[in-house]
Amino acid sequence: GALGHLRRAARRAAFAALAALLALAPAAAGDPPARGWEPGRVHVGRVDYAGAIEIERDGKSAVLWLSGVDAVSRHDGPLATRAVEAVVEWLAVGEPSLLSPEPRERGGLAGVLRLGDGTLLNEKLISNGYALLDPETAGESYERQLRTAQQFAYRNRRGLWGEQIKFADSLPPVRNQFATVCGELGPIRVQGKGGRDHYHLGGDYPRHFLTIEVRPELRAATAPVLRTGKQICVVGRLETRDIVPAVVVNDATQVRERAAKK
Repeated sequence: GALGHLRRAARRAAFAALAALLALAPAAAGDPPARGWEPGRVHVGRVDYAGAIEIERDGKSAVLWLSGVDAVSRHDGPLATRAVEAVVEWLAVGEPSLLSPEPRERGGLAGVLRLGDGTLLNEKLISNGYALLDPETAGESYERQLRTAQQFAYRNRRGLWGEQIKFADSLPPVRNQFATVCGELGPIRVQGKGGRDHYHLGGDYPRHFLTIEVRPELRAATAPVLRTGKQICVVGRLETRDIVPAVVVNDATQVRERAAKK
């Protein structure tokens, strides 16, 4: 009805204003790609964001963006603080080593950080629920390991997997934060960018409140859950879109049937 259209218009206006002010993650966006880094031991500088660590070696420094990791950021409140505290604690054990370094065209360096105890920081962030898998940056050598870490976090409700749910018709105005969003699933509409299937949560298009974008290789794995009329929950980052926010599903663990109330 008219009230619903006014409410959606107000959400879009608030979203547009905030999107211009809020960044996905902290600074290094203006840094040039870091070249000339080889695998080996490094010293760690500041840690302001769990997914990007300042590293130093032989008088030069760079921001290392952890490959395969989409970590909680300042928009995620106390969970982001706990993530940074955990990273600082893990880094205090021995001297870390840089693995698979590559210049990052958006600035800094991409790679994997092996901690002093032999574990991978990228993996620990995901297995503790402080990050989701980002398959686009994981690389073939690490994607399977990081996907297993995410399944562990999901089963044990670690970190963001145990956060309080939000309902599709009451999403927060701030985007670029992680959320567990639940509601009734509308029908599939079209294939979007990259061949992703678009599902609509909270109503039929264009009266929905959230778009769920599913990578084509996950159609079979998510099909039992993503059925029209089902009450489902999706976990992910609320990303910027023209009409309503979207969550990109990179792993089948991100969607599940909503548990019936007891």
